[in-house]
Amino acid sequence: MGIRRYTAIADNTITNAYEANLVTKGTGSNMGAADSLAVFTIYGQESGSSTGQSREISRMLLQFPVTSTAGISADRTAGKIPASGSVNFYLKMFNAEHPFTLARDFTLRVNPVSSSWQEGYGLDMEEYKDVTYNGTGSNWIRAGGPSVAASASITITDYDSLASAVVVTLTPLQGAAITFTEGTDWDAEESNAQTATNLATAIDDNANYAASGSGASVIITAKGVSSAGTFGNSDIIALTSDANWSEVGFAGGSGLGRWTTYGGDYLDAREVTAPFREGWENLEVDVTKFVESWIIGDSAGHYDDHGVGVRLTATQESASLSYYTKKFFARSSQFFFKRPVIEARWDSRKDDKRGSFYYSSSLAPTSKNLSTLYMYNYVDGVLANIPAVGTNNILVSLYSGSSAPTGSALLLYNSGYNITGGHVSTGIYSASMGITASSTPLTKLFDVWHSSSVQYFTSSFAPKVRAAFNNAPTFEYVTAVKNLKPTYATTEESRFRFFIRDKDWNPNIYTIATTNIPNKTLVSASYQIIRLTDELAVIPYGTGSDYSTYLSLDVSGNYFDLDMSLLEKDYSYGIKLAYYNPSIQGWIEQSEMFRFRVE
Repeated sequence: MGIRRYTAIADNTITNAYEANLVTKGTGSNMGAADSLAVFTIYGQESGSSTGQSREISRMLLQFPVTSTAGISADRTAGKIPASGSVNFYLKMFNAEHPFTLARDFTLRVNPVSSSWQEGYGLDMEEYKDVTYNGTGSNWIRAGGPSVAASASITITDYDSLASAVVVTLTPLQGAAITFTEGTDWDAEESNAQTATNLATAIDDNANYAASGSGASVIITAKGVSSAGTFGNSDIIALTSDANWSEVGFAGGSGLGRWTTYGGDYLDAREVTAPFREGWENLEVDVTKFVESWIIGDSAGHYDDHGVGVRLTATQESASLSYYTKKFFARSSQFFFKRPVIEARWDSRKDDKRGSFYYSSSLAPTSKNLSTLYMYNYVDGVLANIPAVGTNNILVSLYSGSSAPTGSALLLYNSGYNITGGHVSTGIYSASMGITASSTPLTKLFDVWHSSSVQYFTSSFAPKVRAAFNNAPTFEYVTAVKNLKPTYATTEESRFRFFIRDKDWNPNIYTIATTNIPNKTLVSASYQIIRLTDELAVIPYGTGSDYSTYLSLDVSGNYFDLDMSLLEKDYSYGIKLAYYNPSIQGWIEQSEMFRFRVE
């Protein structure tokens, strides 16, 4: 199937809003465990002679499993989602009703977060009493905590023998290296202890480090206050080689520092936006460029995965009016289908025309005179590439015959006897071809898949001849599921096969006695999954550009695969189908519903 969903692994609301006393701001508050997320601006709730009207802002942070072992990158490696360029990713968040004034006519901007942050355990979204400070979790000021600064040391063993102008170099996580030169910034004099004190005084004057003398040693601590994100562990100490001192590099640092800019650090140049007219709408934006960059990781033109921030535009946050409150359900929500997700969508159709292969005809345009055949290479029940072919091309030829290919290969539409096929995915190959019927059309053709000297697979199919009609088709069908089970487990990935026939099919007695009911194969058909208790479309029709819910087809008819982990257990669901009618250029939903339960 062409859909996979990845629920958020962390989310939080951060704010600089006033607490109930309208004196203290809740900049230290954390709401990482709340069941909803909020974005708002409140203007003029408090006035001050020096600051004028107050402006209170709330923003949302979210992170998704991209590089984890069960994340998007791992699924791509395992072949569960397609390669870059063949799949789109959408951030989906769902409106949460609330008793406060609803924001209206606004725009939300979505940007990648540029540094690490913590979710936290706070719940209070009204009085902001769950304060982070040096506890766990991000807030308006800090990306997280508690924070322990890394420390290093230098021990002077013989001050009098130190080389003239010896240099101590400290390299912070962010920013340029800092040098301290003997004779310029500090002096080696009097004793080992005095020399250590002099060096400590010089280092302590720097904004990135604190330092103090302890006997003949200099203890250096990374402040980290001016740097965003993790600090300490990666700071290094580099000394000009000298046998008259020893050093211990930075270690022991942990936690996250302050945001570089209060309210979070974002890659503002990387942005998607979503307008909200009424205010109650859900959020759905294409974040493909973010996800693909996260998968690649921190390199030229790309960046590490720290999730996204969702906030009002800069103009709206700074406006002299209130946009009030918009809420979405958080990942901790009890509502399974309302949790924020990144949804991968792609065209997973297999349009195998083996059961609906038509001879080339002057009645049809060129594109309709080509039909695609598929080859599926199963080894012990598992799809596997042909070793000698791999992901390379493969040749296909057509032959006549009654029970096996006979004679020479037939001439194809390209005036040759071979068609070059390609690799679709692991173990699956396809080739598009056309052939013109003879005056007496063959009723069976054999397709032989080969490299020029080795035959890998041979099968057969019954080609059809196109005919004109003296009346327009009614485009009315009767549909049934061939293999529907009453219950499925969430661990299953099941294939649903459909039997479709014309609604006005009216055989005579001879036809009933001698012929199987014909199964019609539709080129454009889509499915939808609804939850029966409330008719919620948990997987809506994906009839847009992604083709994510289109039915595939093969010699047995139409089908689709469904990953049951997408569905919440202990509920009943229904499958609805819609067929595209080219004569009206629109979709027609079918009356049947096929019910099953997930346990």
